[in-house]
Amino acid sequence: MLKEYETRTKEKGALATNDEDRKALAFAEQMVNRLGIRPTFNGRKYLVHAVLYGIKDPAVLDVLTKELYPKVARQHATSAQCVERSIRHAIAQAWGSPNGIADSWCEIFAPFGAFSPDMRPTTGEVITMLTMLYRNAQG
Repeated sequence: MLKEYETRTKEKGALATNDEDRKALAFAEQMVNRLGIRPTFNGRKYLVHAVLYGIKDPAVLDVLTKELYPKVARQHATSAQCVERSIRHAIAQAWGSPNGIADSWCEIFAPFGAFSPDMRPTTGEVITMLTMLYRNAQG
């Protein structure tokens, strides 16, 4: 899957160009899989790219609508509104899954304490928490 991703990104301006980026990409893909976000959603690839941008430059996490969503949108030739809406939809579908996905979300995001299975996280919260999980895992 990583090889397929690298081939596709070479055509669009590669995100995963070195070992550190490849490691971050693998982490983002793995976490999105654990969250139960299906590959059929465009929001999944947008979320992975948003997390990668957040890992590369944490400052973009403070300005999601002004910088992060437009960056992802340019990568995929779409609008920032479409990126945000697609990520939100993918999160909502995974959260509402009858397979107990909300419980696994709580397990994944447990280090952040104030996470409740009763309230679905926002797109910004998910991107930020995934980015922070990667940074914590790296030491």
